[in-house]
Amino acid sequence: MATINDNLQTWSNYDWSQSGDEWSAGWGGTEYLWTCTILPRILPYLPLGRTLELAPGFGRWTQFLKDVSQELILVDLTERCIDACKARFAGAKNLRYFTNDGKSLDMIEDNSLDFVFSWDSLVHVEIDVLEAYLKQLAKKLKPDGVGFIHHSNLGRYCDQNGEVLVENAAWRAGTVTAEGFEAICASVGLCCIRQELINWNGLLLNDCISVFTPQGSKFDQPNQRWKNLFFGDESRRVRKIAEHYKGVENKQVVHQAGMGEWIGRITIAAQGRPVYIWGTGKVGSAVYYLLQELGIQAAGFIDSDVRKAGQKLMDLNIAAPDEAIGLVEDIFVVIGSIAYHQEIGNRLIEMGLKSIIDFDTIPYITKP
Repeated sequence: MATINDNLQTWSNYDWSQSGDEWSAGWGGTEYLWTCTILPRILPYLPLGRTLELAPGFGRWTQFLKDVSQELILVDLTERCIDACKARFAGAKNLRYFTNDGKSLDMIEDNSLDFVFSWDSLVHVEIDVLEAYLKQLAKKLKPDGVGFIHHSNLGRYCDQNGEVLVENAAWRAGTVTAEGFEAICASVGLCCIRQELINWNGLLLNDCISVFTPQGSKFDQPNQRWKNLFFGDESRRVRKIAEHYKGVENKQVVHQAGMGEWIGRITIAAQGRPVYIWGTGKVGSAVYYLLQELGIQAAGFIDSDVRKAGQKLMDLNIAAPDEAIGLVEDIFVVIGSIAYHQEIGNRLIEMGLKSIIDFDTIPYITKP
């Protein structure tokens, strides 16, 4: 669980030599991420009047928001980030800068904001911070104002004790879910009108983009929630464009590969067959949840460590390889391992199974 102080210490001491542009590598650069992924999602609300950007960092998105906003207010917990933005955008006349305590928006006038924006920042804050911000934004937004916030959905994959059951490589907040965000909005006089659940640097829908507005605004409507399992494919396509036309270096970038193609294969090959997941670590758990998103219920797990045979994971039995492959008729296996997928695949072939037809690996590779 990331506290406000954890975030303050992390981003105050972070190596900002690339101004945050390193996080745009999966798209081929910050300009490509903005133009091809963010801009189409906020286009219905442009041009903007008075905009609030929460947690701008070193201005990765500020450089674009300032040109589509009459006025842009930056609020960040980290004084170092605000100082960097002041220096970077010294020539811009439509910016205002504030540091806060990680929750307060007292510096913003009530009924004054047309748009609120945050991307790839509030994914690291827990539900108490989001609740504090939303309570205040209900007063700060104009009657037809709109908020666009990218936040965590990792809580979807936590157990009742709050333990994260899948890999959390991108330091997402474990107490936040799309449903929880929507519920807070409703409780403070806002309404979520759109939510896009996305898979950020992985298989699962660990992030969410929420669009919200005051209740009764001209944008008020029932929430439309989209489970976008193809978000990784989107970044991959954009990066290919950047590589081809801008000459972006074709370097090692870990990202999804062909989620759409994989979903098509898996839904056909697994139809009507008992599906087992080979791997009982956090990647195996992620595969379990991914199959659920596709409407496929796993029948059990397989682990190379025969000592785990007879144990349970996700209330499903763990079987030894020979037990599952030898006794389960017409089995289909999904390899739930990144590090050992080749070894497991070779073993399945030795056991008489055919690649793609009888088993498949997860759609996650290291580029190229």
